[in-house]
Amino acid sequence: NDVDYPIRLVLSSYYWQGNSKGLPDGLSDCTNCEVNCESCQTTVKWDAYDKTSCGYDDEYTRPHRDLEIVNAMRGWMGLEATTAADLGLSC
Repeated sequence: NDVDYPIRLVLSSYYWQGNSKGLPDGLSDCTNCEVNCESCQTTVKWDAYDKTSCGYDDEYTRPHRDLEIVNAMRGWMGLEATTAADLGLSC
């Protein structure tokens, strides 16, 4: 890995919907709340996949689709850099 990135990021999708800290899986819904519901904040279901995403959109961040991060990972593996067009992204 050329020791240029000794600490790896977890490349996952992150989601922030208002002040809610729930996952957008459809289960973080206050209608399911049974105890201490006055502070409940619903997070509505929202699919993470978006084929047009280039990394950072509204509430979702998708670092695994950020071209700079993709090329850094390719570099760790000894692969040449790629372009957004090669990946089918219109960034």
